[in-house]
Amino acid sequence: MFTEYDYFCKDNHSIKNAVIHNKKYCKTDVMNTCDSSIFNGKKSVGLEQTLDVVVQQTGRKLNPLEESIISLLHYKCTNRLNHRFTGNEKNNLLVCETDTQAGIVDLTEDYACAFRSEPVYAGTTKEIAGKLADASGKIYREISICGGQPLATLLSLSTGIPDNTSTQADLQNAVTGMASYNNTFGIPVIGGDIRFHDSEHHSITANLLSIGLIDKEARLVSSCRGTGNPVYLVGPPDAGGKQISSSAFITRSLYELICDLHDEGAIVAIQSIDSGGSGLTGSVELIAAACADMVANGTNGIELNVELFDEEQKFTDLIPSKLMMIVKEKYGKKLEKTCRKWNMRCMQVGVVTDEQKLVVMKDQTLAVDLPASVLFLFYSTLPESSIDSLPAESIAPSSVAVPIPKEHKDVARLMMTCPNLLSQQWIFEQFDSTVGTNNLSTNFITDAPVLQIKGTRNGLAVSFCQIATDIAKYPESVNLAVAEALRKVVCSGGAPCVLTGCLNYSGNVDEKTLHTVNEYIALFCKKAGISSSGIYMSRTTAKGKLAIHNLSAGVIAFLNDKHQQMTMSFKGKGDMIYMLGKSGSSLDSSEYIRIYHGIKDTPPQQIDLDVEEKLLSVTQKIIARKLVKSAHSVSKGGLFMALLESAMVRSFGFDITVDGEIRKDAFLFGESPSRIVVSVGMARETAFIDFMMKAGVPFMTLGHVTREEIRIDDNSYGFISDYRKKYFRK
Repeated sequence: MFTEYDYFCKDNHSIKNAVIHNKKYCKTDVMNTCDSSIFNGKKSVGLEQTLDVVVQQTGRKLNPLEESIISLLHYKCTNRLNHRFTGNEKNNLLVCETDTQAGIVDLTEDYACAFRSEPVYAGTTKEIAGKLADASGKIYREISICGGQPLATLLSLSTGIPDNTSTQADLQNAVTGMASYNNTFGIPVIGGDIRFHDSEHHSITANLLSIGLIDKEARLVSSCRGTGNPVYLVGPPDAGGKQISSSAFITRSLYELICDLHDEGAIVAIQSIDSGGSGLTGSVELIAAACADMVANGTNGIELNVELFDEEQKFTDLIPSKLMMIVKEKYGKKLEKTCRKWNMRCMQVGVVTDEQKLVVMKDQTLAVDLPASVLFLFYSTLPESSIDSLPAESIAPSSVAVPIPKEHKDVARLMMTCPNLLSQQWIFEQFDSTVGTNNLSTNFITDAPVLQIKGTRNGLAVSFCQIATDIAKYPESVNLAVAEALRKVVCSGGAPCVLTGCLNYSGNVDEKTLHTVNEYIALFCKKAGISSSGIYMSRTTAKGKLAIHNLSAGVIAFLNDKHQQMTMSFKGKGDMIYMLGKSGSSLDSSEYIRIYHGIKDTPPQQIDLDVEEKLLSVTQKIIARKLVKSAHSVSKGGLFMALLESAMVRSFGFDITVDGEIRKDAFLFGESPSRIVVSVGMARETAFIDFMMKAGVPFMTLGHVTREEIRIDDNSYGFISDYRKKYFRK
């Protein structure tokens, strides 16, 4: 049985060695976790061992306040699967200091991209709106405090089938809070992935991914420095003893306050205050833990005075939405003035010292004395992974006999009734995706949303794809979500830079399973040559509900020239249609086998990482060489839905011939991975074929684009206008 302490000590890089040698690596490689519930009278697996090591290092027993601080640090540092990689020389993670909860990836000489994901769980759809708004505020604060300007958000959501008006209304209400929040803040929700599952339980999981832009010369850090600099608690004021509820206005005001102070050169360091769902609510513990982060990453120490907290109890009792900020000594008055401007409050709670340790004074007595070497235990990390391969674990296909349909037209009609395959505009119409002018995909539809970086020719493509599978039984299946996210940004013209994501789980998932999941994702990132910042996790105890295993993988890709954006739509009648990759004969985990045959429990598809990596590489090259006019990843609904989605944008049809060596329903509706549909103009077809013949990636001619009719094997399946009506129907 693995424990978190085992992971800390793996390969002789123990906590003790990290302290003795004072080594600061970039971030963790494989530091996994299990149940991270650290309070309510119970210690999580690994916490007790961590406390023992801290006692060894300090040479004394910890008091309750110190234990609370260590517990919170432990939880914050073990609430995600960490697999840090700097997979390519162009887009490295900027992680020389462990100074931010948001990830930061290098883009150009001047700019970097900040990103942050957050998992959310609610027992019912009625609970999710507020939680989404709170999570949005949290990740926007995390991006803001590293000097980033929030640009956009993606939403990944999983809930029950909306089979009645009441359920649909609940689902629409579920995103109302987030829609209002983002529209008020001015940050567009530009895409995501909504999936409905067959469950009578109305639990809902949601994952958020937000990105921001950072001027690298103006990047903010959390590392404390500068002896004598004051330490402030900054945030919204209380309202009659009760803190003003978290809202977009508060988050926006905090963002503007940070920008004003940063422009003045006043900020030395800044850190958010977050319990991370640990159960800790005391102001002293939360403030001290935030300062502990700053001490662990800095060159100085901090001394806090509890008496200052007690004098302003109304301000410190309710902590959410507040920040810890160190400013230059001469800017104290400037901070107070700027806070008044943005209807915020600030209170000095401590000072930076020349000793590298966290000290908390209470009643003129030393209440906490934790040296930086101990605090850094939670950030001392392993070097980058040396994993090159994992044991082959072939997923056995389903043994259930699936009859071949007599009429595939009937299947096509039935597929157009599946909520997972139809337009989700009735959900996303609540969001204003055109807030700001950065979204290049508003009028030019791409697989992944594409944003322009204002003032430059550069762009960003961002995808956020989810998979719901039993990771305890099939841990390797998480790479299906990673692969889909990668294909989408590549089909949009981007070069993948970094992977992040969220994992909601409950049920029979132990730390060994999470370790295995981590290794599979880490290996894929290494093969694909992309950086990775880890997967944020949320474990839920859902009594009376089905086990939740939902992973959302987010990929950020860079476009050196925004005009290299590739759309998914067919462009002209007569253009040839090709499929890159090879169709499989398996029908497992497809919408087709679930809704047409009523078989709901099938294993996930197998994926070959080497095949996927070659497909991604070749697709990038043919787009860069302008050999194709459109590109679209094959995913939900299989090849048939991919063709429909490419055709519907401009109301074209298509005429194709299926592969006679594969059963027709598997070819059209199966969801085997590693496939992309492209269209090629007559003028570039020869060059395209010549390139593909040399590339070593399987491809086949499907057919050509028609004016409006859809034909398969010389049989008419109707007209695109009829499919459009069904696809966009609420």
